[in-house]
Amino acid sequence: MLLCAMKRILFFFLLSTIAFAQKFTIEQVMSAPHPNQLVVAKKATRVAWVFNDRGEENIWVADGAEWQGRRLTSYQGDNGMPIAALTITPDGKTVIFSRGSETTGKDSSPTRPHKYARPSNKSGLLM
Repeated sequence: MLLCAMKRILFFFLLSTIAFAQKFTIEQVMSAPHPNQLVVAKKATRVAWVFNDRGEENIWVADGAEWQGRRLTSYQGDNGMPIAALTITPDGKTVIFSRGSETTGKDSSPTRPHKYARPSNKSGLLM
């Protein structure tokens, strides 16, 4: 009798959990915008990071007190060339990064070949 009651409680718990769970697709999960590679200037109040919005990666910076982010690069679309090795100089005046085949290994093939990427050899330096 107790086992039967426990099964009913568990059944109703699972049913209510499923009924109230938000439905979302794998596409929604994979395309959620997110920051990564946060770096901090050691002698200045500046941070830099890579912001990924549905595969479109750009570099952003923010300065002390207000910490209002501003976009430094204007790459458009998911072209298969990730931004890597993001660095900021200690004084915060220079942001250095690598983009393109330097980040994909020996064969220089794009990391997301399902997109319209063509292998290239590009790096970046922003001031």
